[in-house]
Amino acid sequence: MKKKVLALLLAAMMSLSLVACGGGGGGGSTGGTVSSISSDSEISGNVKMQLIEYSIDPQQDTSTQKEIEGYRAYFEREFSKKYPNVKWEMEEIPWDNSQQKGQVSLSTGEVDIANTGAYASQYWYGGILRQIDDLIAADTNFKPLDLYANGVWNNSFSIQSYEKDARFGLPAVMGQMYTVYDSQIFEDFGAEPLPEKPTPDDIIKAAKATTGVNPRTGQQNYGLHFLANRSTDVFAFVALTYYTGATGGEGSIGKPGEIKWDLNNDKMKKAFEYIGEYTKYTNPGFLQNQGNENFGKVVDLDEGVENTIAIVLDTAASGIWARYLRDGQSDTTELDRFKCVYNVGPNGIGWVAVDPIVMSKKVKDDNLQAAWAAMKFLTGQETQIYQFEQVRSVPTLKDQSFIPEKYKGLKIAMDIANNCQYTLIDEANPFFVSNIVPAVQNYMSQVKEGGSPNIDEILSTLQTQAEEWSATQAQASK
Repeated sequence: MKKKVLALLLAAMMSLSLVACGGGGGGGSTGGTVSSISSDSEISGNVKMQLIEYSIDPQQDTSTQKEIEGYRAYFEREFSKKYPNVKWEMEEIPWDNSQQKGQVSLSTGEVDIANTGAYASQYWYGGILRQIDDLIAADTNFKPLDLYANGVWNNSFSIQSYEKDARFGLPAVMGQMYTVYDSQIFEDFGAEPLPEKPTPDDIIKAAKATTGVNPRTGQQNYGLHFLANRSTDVFAFVALTYYTGATGGEGSIGKPGEIKWDLNNDKMKKAFEYIGEYTKYTNPGFLQNQGNENFGKVVDLDEGVENTIAIVLDTAASGIWARYLRDGQSDTTELDRFKCVYNVGPNGIGWVAVDPIVMSKKVKDDNLQAAWAAMKFLTGQETQIYQFEQVRSVPTLKDQSFIPEKYKGLKIAMDIANNCQYTLIDEANPFFVSNIVPAVQNYMSQVKEGGSPNIDEILSTLQTQAEEWSATQAQASK
């Protein structure tokens, strides 16, 4: 019975497109018995790592022109010094097809640990990940509550089951999902600045006010841009469901046949209405993630290039920060012009993507402590600060003392992470990715073309599809 459910979930996983965020509960097991964790110098074994776009080889940062040494050299210098008896291999894979590649590699034991992006939860319920609660309990020197942001550690389903009865990952990186607006464009149009914690209505009012021919530049400006072109990238919509209170229903992804779906209601309808209004003020190419190339840049208008987007939702604006670092933290022009505020969820929160490091269920006992050591190292404070300094990855750490005061956006992101919430409207949910996301994207496409799609019909269809999906899952478990 259980095998049928797992097989069905894995099949659903295989059918999904890729984003860029328990033993008892239904997925993995603890594997070999762990009585205690050895000291660093005593740990031996082999560990194979698979990392999605971690830049393991040297390269040049296009924003800062800075040479990035790559993770392989970093590991040779720092990890091998700390764990001299651990042999390791590191493989980097691209985002494209990483879901399928990661599933195969982890399920077969081809790799011991990996970062998984959005699909950790699905891998867990697919039965291919090792539960790590025993490793945490046996390692008296590992104190996650002191290390990681509380909201990430306690609430992210990228590292634990929906039931919160089993943990399968450690948080390595999180998404920087806050709102950034061009204060110069706002000034050009005479628009009021966004409040610190804007509502969807605040966003729409400002977007409307900043869409049109810019009186200073003479260029066509657009009020909004947000990511909406990839398989799970409807973050702006997710934040809107938080705002309206549309949870999608009640239940657990671990028990898909028992989910009580609630998609056809006024709260969900309001979220669709909001995303439709957002869409009206976007540039023509936004559904292909085009037209925002100059956002975050201060360019001489005489060169014929100037930012034309007033507000970008659920963004990191990392280029602004990169150029600030490149210029020796002396030029604050872009940081001063492009203002950071919170998301539109309740009290400024929004959806937070967490990219974890997970462990294969196939890890051999002889290599278990080596794999655990590498897992901790990849998600530890030293490495997360290194990532932040090298490629501006967003830490999942509780300690924020290393973040420069000027980097307001990251501080906002960390605050959001400490207060984030998760519902069935989440990339960890296979039905969300396979059905809800395409419905949202199709709705936005129709609105962009000047249509008026019937939201009631969309939601009715989604409700029926969701109930049928769960019924299929329930039937497979009999």
